[in-house]
Amino acid sequence: MAIGAGKVFKRIIWQLWLSVIVLAYWRGVWDLTDQKLFPKNIVASTWTSFAIGLGGFVLYAAFTQVCFGKCVSSSNDERIGGSVDVAESRSRFDRLVTIIAYLLHFHLVSLFAIQAWRGLWYVQQLYILPDDPQMSSLISIAFGVVCSTIFSVVSSIHAAPYTSTDDFKGWFELDLTDVLFLEKDNP
Repeated sequence: MAIGAGKVFKRIIWQLWLSVIVLAYWRGVWDLTDQKLFPKNIVASTWTSFAIGLGGFVLYAAFTQVCFGKCVSSSNDERIGGSVDVAESRSRFDRLVTIIAYLLHFHLVSLFAIQAWRGLWYVQQLYILPDDPQMSSLISIAFGVVCSTIFSVVSSIHAAPYTSTDDFKGWFELDLTDVLFLEKDNP
């Protein structure tokens, strides 16, 4: 099956736009944290950021482990398999609550992730050859390459524009990608 040049072009534009969106969000949170979280004490700021990120991850992992089975009731089992459209099988209020929970969940998890990354980033800057930034960078690269290979997580190194995850179709009544010129792939 041939893929049209127009569709490829639209996907490239979408991926580049997605990169700008994600980078803007991360930059805003990161810079605001630099300005507000112990701005005159980089060590305290670094470790506090790391603690917020790690604490958030622990809470997220515990919440999803405990809540997932309870949040997805047995009546949803057929929806998970795809036999019932989520948007059609829920009341308007249930969809609104789901949308709000979905958005809050991802923004909160994103804030925790940014804090964790910021903390780890600055830990490396502070403690891995701080007087030799070039060698510090090379050590970080080597560590990342070796460890990602050993633990079989090389695919986790890249990010947007190379990877993106679309929001679940059916959770929102309006699919903005259709409005913004993108055609969804049909299975």
